[in-house]
Amino acid sequence: MQPAASPLSSQSFQPSQQAPGAMPWHAAVSIVRPYMVKVCTPRGHGSGFLFAYASGGELAAVATAAHVVSQAAEWEEHIRLEHPSSGQSLFLKANERAIVMRQPRDTAAIIFSAPDTLFPKEPLTLLGERSALKVATKIGWLGFPSVAPENLCFFSGSISSKIETDRSYLVDGVAINGVSGGPAFFIDESPQSSSIYLIGLVSAYRPNWVATGVSLPGLSIIRHVDALHDVVRGLRDLSQAKEEQEKSVEPTPRPEPPLTPRESVSPPDPLPNEPQ
Repeated sequence: MQPAASPLSSQSFQPSQQAPGAMPWHAAVSIVRPYMVKVCTPRGHGSGFLFAYASGGELAAVATAAHVVSQAAEWEEHIRLEHPSSGQSLFLKANERAIVMRQPRDTAAIIFSAPDTLFPKEPLTLLGERSALKVATKIGWLGFPSVAPENLCFFSGSISSKIETDRSYLVDGVAINGVSGGPAFFIDESPQSSSIYLIGLVSAYRPNWVATGVSLPGLSIIRHVDALHDVVRGLRDLSQAKEEQEKSVEPTPRPEPPLTPRESVSPPDPLPNEPQ
């Protein structure tokens, strides 16, 4: 098992659109599917994907959204990774894994001893933050939506904008509960290549609130994971991963008191759509 290749770091990676003979999306899904897991905690589920190996292939790392696993990390709860391609599951107790998070970016890595046969031996190529996808580039993502939690579902949309201050993308597609943490990817349709590249993960959904409080279609947020990828690849063993976890876990804030009926309520700020 070999460590992952470094993320691409070109200043402007601009794939062509709809090139003749390009890889169809169903073929791309077939390639990404073996990397996918459903991330189950005592409080709910999200999505995740293998994105790195460390310690010479002895450790595997699954990327997911931080809000999917933050409480499991804080309270040392077990996590179950369900792998749809093989039909197998990994049950990870707190002492068998580490969770390294970058909570302001809503990204996390679940690190554990690499199974012999569960995942592909080589992770997919990861697009670096310094690379730039053009607005209107079509991308896809996978996840386990709460409306069909036993089904790995495909979604697609186009990049609407890049948020420079947050180094993330806004995408005109849905992110249903349960899909958070799933991989976002695109097909390089240039004549010289028909390859898949990982962009990052699905973080949240920004609904379009109207004055009546009704939510209309909004935008999904896709976040890069290559900074976390670099941390993971430098880990020597699980003990060091545990040390990184201790530095990254932030205590859950105390809940706010309930509002009284006399208090006015405005539409809430968009939050990651996962069970807490």
